[in-house]
Amino acid sequence: LRSLPDDVQATVIDEFDPKGDVVNISGKLNSFARSVAATQAAAGANGGGQDPFERFAEQWGLDDSARQLLWDSAEDVRAVVYREFAPDRGTRDVSNKLRVFIRGILSGSHGRGAAGGRGAGQAAAIQSFVARWHLDGQCAA
Repeated sequence: LRSLPDDVQATVIDEFDPKGDVVNISGKLNSFARSVAATQAAAGANGGGQDPFERFAEQWGLDDSARQLLWDSAEDVRAVVYREFAPDRGTRDVSNKLRVFIRGILSGSHGRGAAGGRGAGQAAAIQSFVARWHLDGQCAA
């Protein structure tokens, strides 16, 4: 899971929800992750029909003011947002969450490393997901 691209991780964490009694949860997750990766790779190969800004804005259902804030942000800020923004599934106001996230980046309080690695929020989301589904170390890697 940790070795997957950030966008695939986010989709897997948000959408993985096997139904019924699953004997091999790791196998089910691996299969789901491969499917997500293949779907996103195919969308990326043909451009997904949209630019990254529009895909992101539609994925999260951003309101006009959040879209404008993101559009007006510097390219390096947008790159961090695209890579690390991953609100919890139950977030009621994703647009406001994005505004707070961007303000954190701009104020320097956002925990991004100099190497541009994954943020603490993404690592915590992965750890929580691994614990929730009782995944083994190989599947979590």
